[in-house]
Amino acid sequence: MVAYIPLLSELINSVKQYIKAKNLTKPIYNIEIKSHPKYNGTYQLAPPKLMKLVMTEVIRKKVKDRFYVQSFHIQQLQEMRKQYPHEVLES
Repeated sequence: MVAYIPLLSELINSVKQYIKAKNLTKPIYNIEIKSHPKYNGTYQLAPPKLMKLVMTEVIRKKVKDRFYVQSFHIQQLQEMRKQYPHEVLES
């Protein structure tokens, strides 16, 4: 069986459609960054690029006031704090 992992933008679009159809309250998004420091810049984007892409989508999709970012690897959170010091992070 083939698994499909949606893009962040696809996920947000899907949730927006669902809450509109069901007349629900807008959710708070918990965005967990899955990564491993060993693969930064090879199999995955380096933290500066990755966090910029995440925030670009968050801003573009207008959910900036309703999201958290979490990660077990501190590099991503440190980079987020550096680029976007006023956003909410979880570790």
